[in-house]
Amino acid sequence: MRQGSVDPIGTLSVGNVVTAAVTLLKSNFGDYFQLVLRSLGWLVVGFLASIPAIFVGALLSQASQGLGILVGVLLWLGAFLFCLGKYIANRAMISRLAYQQLINQPETLRDVSRILGNSQWRFLGLALWLVLFGIVAFIVAYLVLLVGVGIGVFLSTQISGPVGWILATIFSLVGFLGFAYILLRYGAAVFISELPLAVEGNNSSGLEGVSRSWQLTAPYVGRVMLILFVAFLITLPLTALANSPTAVIYADLFSEMQKGMTDPTAMSSVVNSSKYALLNILSLVLSLLLELFLVPFYQAIKSVLYFDLRSRREGNDLGMRS
Repeated sequence: MRQGSVDPIGTLSVGNVVTAAVTLLKSNFGDYFQLVLRSLGWLVVGFLASIPAIFVGALLSQASQGLGILVGVLLWLGAFLFCLGKYIANRAMISRLAYQQLINQPETLRDVSRILGNSQWRFLGLALWLVLFGIVAFIVAYLVLLVGVGIGVFLSTQISGPVGWILATIFSLVGFLGFAYILLRYGAAVFISELPLAVEGNNSSGLEGVSRSWQLTAPYVGRVMLILFVAFLITLPLTALANSPTAVIYADLFSEMQKGMTDPTAMSSVVNSSKYALLNILSLVLSLLLELFLVPFYQAIKSVLYFDLRSRREGNDLGMRS
């Protein structure tokens, strides 16, 4: 296996990756848009599946209330997990479309739907592994934070004066930085986990996808983290716009809570106001519109990163493994 014999993007830089992702997004937005709509549609179906599940549970509860509730919950859970797998698989199809274009073996929307259309359980398994490992990463990060802050508090009580506070601040800051680094490191390491399942064959499992992503990103994790950070900054204005109605709600609630400290009845007129309902609906609409853009953008970034990392690690064998 030759390494480094293909270097199509040059260096793994922020500008190269983001520019390539934007180019893919502009040239294929129609197909990407359809896949995002399909993924959201499956998610909606998953939630609506609770309606027939409740109906069946209600019928069975006439014989046994406990049995009816159990069957209703199991029916809904099974349907929801199936739809959730479809939701994730359709998002992964965007990355496959982008990747196949990067290796000059373009596929149509029909092609990628046929290849990955029944892979929902593999992608659901991937999601469960990511949640499991994410919980472990969060626990480790939280322990680092607790140790740093704990040492800082201990030193502040044992050493009087400015020196104690300086040491406390340093250790607390180290704890916070360690917390952030561990979570970012985990996010960067598993960022392209979908691609091995979408590209490298139907026999790949969710755990293999996580392992493959970790293997490919390990030598370049710092640059991957930087790329993700810059991508976050690029999309931050849109994210802030989508969350602005929610921010207004929280600001109003905070203001009313302050007033409520002196007048317990002050919050009633605001809490019952229809303004909150309208703001929540607006926030939901903006979030859905935002997802129509953000999902293809980040899936394209995943494809470019995966393409470049495989080129560096595997060189000319890249095409044979695909």
